[in-house]
Amino acid sequence: MAQGYSRNPALSRRMNRFFRRLAPTPELVAKAYAKRFITGPDGLRWRQGERFAVSVVPAADEWLLERTRLIVDTLVLPDHRPGAFHPLMVASSNQAPLDDPMTLEPERRRNYTEMQLGIHTPDLTALGQRILTAEPLLRAGIIHLIPNYADRSTTYADHRKAGRTDPSPRVLATTFVQADRLFVDTGPVPPESWAVKHLLTTQLPYAEAVQPLEFDRALQASWPGFDSYRRQLRTANPSKLPALLTAAEPVLRAAFPGRVKTVEATLVSVDHGAFVNAYLPSRTTGDLWNRIAEPPVFEPYLPTTDLAWILNR
Repeated sequence: MAQGYSRNPALSRRMNRFFRRLAPTPELVAKAYAKRFITGPDGLRWRQGERFAVSVVPAADEWLLERTRLIVDTLVLPDHRPGAFHPLMVASSNQAPLDDPMTLEPERRRNYTEMQLGIHTPDLTALGQRILTAEPLLRAGIIHLIPNYADRSTTYADHRKAGRTDPSPRVLATTFVQADRLFVDTGPVPPESWAVKHLLTTQLPYAEAVQPLEFDRALQASWPGFDSYRRQLRTANPSKLPALLTAAEPVLRAAFPGRVKTVEATLVSVDHGAFVNAYLPSRTTGDLWNRIAEPPVFEPYLPTTDLAWILNR
């Protein structure tokens, strides 16, 4: 269990509440997790002081997690895999109350539409098992898994199902980047365009074959200024980042002898409106950056930018 340390205390508290009482099977664990972290007090929304980076390519999660421990508090791993739709709850309904004799629309007791919230997954058992396996990292706030949420509308006539729409995706990853809008990706660096600007290319140091909790705890113990240093990484002018990252290498080598490596990484800025509009329908990184580069139909509605680290894999 991850105890005594948390990179993201507020998220850690929410995860600890979830894991105190688990459902009896992996399938039910997956459904309970998906429902809990989109509704109620633990629902998906940004809170002041929580710092997230969203992985653009969830398939690279382990590789990416190891190499971004120095620059990322919580790595958000969205699950974009297609699969069967599993309903979780009725999110909304326009059915008139059955126990209200004064309703002005009695026909709406029989003819109405319900919106179901659910998730897509190719294997509900595997998703639940993944959540259980990741418990220490989830409890510590080091990662946050986001299932592939979707909405499905069902129409009823005389209380009988009359029609149903195909589930439409509800992409929630961008919810996490309202403060330090940061994304991480792997692969080729996207070309510069009206929406993408290259800021710098540098080397990110990391410890090879070191578990994330071991990495964080070792630096907390051996580096008194670790938290202050990481705040600098988040707030410094991009031009100062190469020097800051280089300064961390001797400390890492002392803490993890023989295991410190570097990976080439490029930091780019991305127009926020272009990113959000492209991210919603995108499912692959190439598709994402191609959509971002498309000329805008309208003037960008938010004069703000996001940051993305592109790691050379």
